Amino acid sequence: MKKAILGALVFSAFTAVQASAITIDFTSNAWNPNGNTDQKTVGNTTVNADGPGNESLYWSNTYGLGVKSNNDSTDQIEEDEILNVNFSQAFNLTSFSVTRLFDDWNSNEDGYYRLNSTGNWIKFDGTQSGEKTVILASPTWVTSLQFGYNPQLNTNDAFFLKNLVGDFQTTQNPPSVPEPTSMVLLGTGLAGVIVRARRKSA
Repeated sequence: MKKAILGALVFSAFTAVQASAITIDFTSNAWNPNGNTDQKTVGNTTVNADGPGNESLYWSNTYGLGVKSNNDSTDQIEEDEILNVNFSQAFNLTSFSVTRLFDDWNSNEDGYYRLNSTGNWIKFDGTQSGEKTVILASPTWVTSLQFGYNPQLNTNDAFFLKNLVGDFQTTQNPPSVPEPTSMVLLGTGLAGVIVRARRKSA
């Protein structure tokens, strides 16, 4: 019985520090704007199309979300267009995926994004298949994101936003991850409890 309880404690302590993750899948029909609109909200996430004027959201169940306007011939995020993503609860972003961003003999496309819609644009390169997943160096808490391009760097971009991977903040403050030292102390304490329990039963 004691072993079962201690095992449950160890399991609970281990699973408590495992990061959960959800995928906001923009190829899901939930994101279909169902008409000529520049904004769509699903749960805690709102997306909107921005640019010089007359932009609206474009949705594909294969590629994800794009932006259509009078200034270009395709429905991808390109030229002066930006796709904004806003969260009503902080989102711990770990990665995102885009589609139709090609780097091959026919084109050499780049994409750009900004965390919290401020600061410098961050570049990501296309691929031969057009499918690209960008993994952040470390998970980052964000309340907004922008996908588009920096006109001072490159205008040769065109892509769709396919998904975001991360987790929403569920408490007032972002959940903290125990440091390695804390985990060592926890393990040492549990080991002590086990030894003491064995001595009492001997």
